[in-house]
Amino acid sequence: MKDKIKLKVILIAIFTLIIILSCILFVYNPNIKTADAFSNATNVGSQSTNLGELMLAGYDTTGTGKIFDAEVFWPLVSLVTGLSNPTANSLQSWNTVRTASQFRSANSANSSRDLSVTINGLSWTPTYLSYNNKNEPILTFWLSTNTISDKWNSAYQNSIGAYPSNMYGTSWMRASVLNNGGSYAATYNATSLTAVSQSTSSAWKNYTMDKTTAVGGTSIKEFLEVPDNMSWQHSQSAKTSAAQAYDFNNDSLDSGGSYDAAHNYYTNATVNKTGYQAWKNDTLWLPSVAEVGCTAGETGLWKTSANQRASSTYSWLRSAV
Repeated sequence: MKDKIKLKVILIAIFTLIIILSCILFVYNPNIKTADAFSNATNVGSQSTNLGELMLAGYDTTGTGKIFDAEVFWPLVSLVTGLSNPTANSLQSWNTVRTASQFRSANSANSSRDLSVTINGLSWTPTYLSYNNKNEPILTFWLSTNTISDKWNSAYQNSIGAYPSNMYGTSWMRASVLNNGGSYAATYNATSLTAVSQSTSSAWKNYTMDKTTAVGGTSIKEFLEVPDNMSWQHSQSAKTSAAQAYDFNNDSLDSGGSYDAAHNYYTNATVNKTGYQAWKNDTLWLPSVAEVGCTAGETGLWKTSANQRASSTYSWLRSAV
């Protein structure tokens, strides 16, 4: 099905972000919180059009090769592409970018509400349709609601160190919580990284582990793209897309923040540190300020709505000052 349809999904999990009204992000708040994209599960139903469960029952274990429910898949494709009758052929060599704002416009029959879809029993909201370096269409999803709490990093220190505390690539969140595996920095000035394996008991095993290693043999990892294969993950800017005074660390794979020299240990220098790009081949990762935005109106690279941002709650981002 992947070869025929070539529509992959990026599943970007949002857990807990610490955000204040001025949109300066403090990722090391000692309080552990849970958060949603929408403010709560009830609001997903009232503020979005849920298209239903995307995955067929028993997918990957049926032996039929059928993964997605066509009655959910194709209406979703139609709304995000703007094509009234999309086909596999019309998705070949995709080179068009469409945002959540355009998804809402296409959903005019339902009061131009945001979209949501259920994947493995969890609600996700589509935010951005783009393409990878092979011109295959890539649809980004942001987790709508969540009840899991955890920490962004295992320790923090406002000093550059060998592995800065605000560097997402070597964070506990990236390696362990999101079940990408690899290694994390136990301290900001560790002499080496601490290895962590993927877990078959993780809530995210179906997104990060292939079906030969995931419990039950169910996995959609083969349909997920990685950041390294998308140009916009290499070059995004919070100043450009989210009306911020400066760029943030971890927004882009290829650059750091753009704060002043007095606070350089927060930003620019970390891009040259070992592990800064460690998330480039992950199949599940946190979004950035540049992507989601945080000001009034449709904002950020994705042009998210206030409902999707759930500005009255907390959310995890990879961006850091």
